[in-house]
Amino acid sequence: MAKGPLVSVLVVVRNGCGEILGVLDSIRQQDYRPLEVLVVDGMSDDGTRSAVEEYVAGQPDFSIRLMDNPGRIQACGWNVGILAASGDYLLRIDAVHCRLQPNYIHRCLKKLLELQRSEPTVAAIGGRRLSVARTGNSWSEAIASAQSCRFGVGSAGYRLDIEAGFKDTLGVPLYDRRILLQVGLFDESLGRSEDNYLHAQMRWQGFKLYFIPDVVAIYHPRTTLSGLASQMFHNGWWVSATILRKRSFPFGTRHLIPFAFYMVLTLLVVLNIVGFFLAKILLFALVGTYLSGSLFAAFQTSPSGSFWRIAIVFWLMHFCYAVGTSAGLFARRRNGAATGTITAPGADVGL
Repeated sequence: MAKGPLVSVLVVVRNGCGEILGVLDSIRQQDYRPLEVLVVDGMSDDGTRSAVEEYVAGQPDFSIRLMDNPGRIQACGWNVGILAASGDYLLRIDAVHCRLQPNYIHRCLKKLLELQRSEPTVAAIGGRRLSVARTGNSWSEAIASAQSCRFGVGSAGYRLDIEAGFKDTLGVPLYDRRILLQVGLFDESLGRSEDNYLHAQMRWQGFKLYFIPDVVAIYHPRTTLSGLASQMFHNGWWVSATILRKRSFPFGTRHLIPFAFYMVLTLLVVLNIVGFFLAKILLFALVGTYLSGSLFAAFQTSPSGSFWRIAIVFWLMHFCYAVGTSAGLFARRRNGAATGTITAPGADVGL
């Protein structure tokens, strides 16, 4: 068992009764000590709190604190945990979807300390977030495959890259708490893009984020097409809503590609309707290229008779993300906390 400085593990959850024990087990099985776990609950009403309390009672030698997140959204929960943490280093976990390899914390902390000796501006480090289906359901497996393919998620390095290096964002990061406090914590006016915005702030202030691909956190994506559609719509919504609210661009260009693609399609359809002949040729060429590219990528990902499911997932992801991004352009420019679903779609962590 590796030992070193205290690491605080922050778990933000709302209505995650079916998953919370799995993530707590993956933390307890880490080959590193000392650890403290802060479970920050967004006022769950599905038995999550009771499940955590029972788990704590059964693990007297494992430090777990259950805390309230009255703001309900993830940004509020992260800040509650950061301010209450005792460790100099913090690991941030999405409770519902994430499981850690047993050496995740040890490897990340070891590399962070090593890098900081020569690069004190390294603020966080994270491993590869590998999408794995939670069930054997055919659509669940197709969703996981689509989110493990560059055609599906673009240049998301923390999902796909196989080489270590500095990135614009991380999936399951271990932070230097001192730098987090210096940068200014998570922005509580953002419902889903708070991590992108925080990481952008770090980069803008001269700090760096480092990625190591051979350390893995397992991510369980949505299991149904309806759940995936909702997730992609709300993720897209928060891209444009964040740009409007913060009057900055904390994202990579990949976040705007689905929106740009469908805007071009829409423009070509309009031009075709008004009689611009070349528009029809361009429209068919663009749609044909997209469909053939998606089918080819799907077959490469899963060269079997079920590859068509992955192609459908591609189409659904890109379309819902684009529609969400378009809808988010009409978001009001608010600076108040995005509490629950009342103030904005996608703000509730339980969605």
